[in-house]
Amino acid sequence: MTIEELGASKVKFEHSINRNKPSKEEITSKNSIEKEDEALQFETNALNFLDQNRSRLQIRNLFRLKNSLVDGFVETEQGTGIAIEFKYALNWNKSNVARSQIINFSNYEIYKQLDVKKPNLGLIVFNHFSGDWNRVSGNRDIPNGWLQFYYEQRGYDQFFKIQILQLFENHLINPGIITEITL
Repeated sequence: MTIEELGASKVKFEHSINRNKPSKEEITSKNSIEKEDEALQFETNALNFLDQNRSRLQIRNLFRLKNSLVDGFVETEQGTGIAIEFKYALNWNKSNVARSQIINFSNYEIYKQLDVKKPNLGLIVFNHFSGDWNRVSGNRDIPNGWLQFYYEQRGYDQFFKIQILQLFENHLINPGIITEITL
């Protein structure tokens, strides 16, 4: 077989993976967690932030998702569906994992199993950049992660729009959007 034939070959795997059934929990009041895991604590704090700012952010429904590839889902007052993935620390690897989770949530139509709208947008909400994404290079005044993410995302935007937002000390920020929402 040639390398071209190998690359063009159909892969024959069972398409059905016995995954746990997706579920959703509507967020209607402040959430708390029992564990002291930083990533889970961040996810809960982020959901609480979104819940406390429903009116300002024009959120109609907010859900925490389980076994769904993504962590949360928002239905806006305007009717837009937004898939959300929370990452405590964001770097190149974690951003690609999150991007894949959001895109596959839509492609595999997991939203239908949860009886929510098809997402029109994806958000990766994170606390801080890690590794080389946290460095500031040259004469820039922002960490490399902002530029790295959007450099790569340009290639995906034609298929699915995804933004990153940093939630840090009760501020939801993206210096490229030049907006800030404060509690």
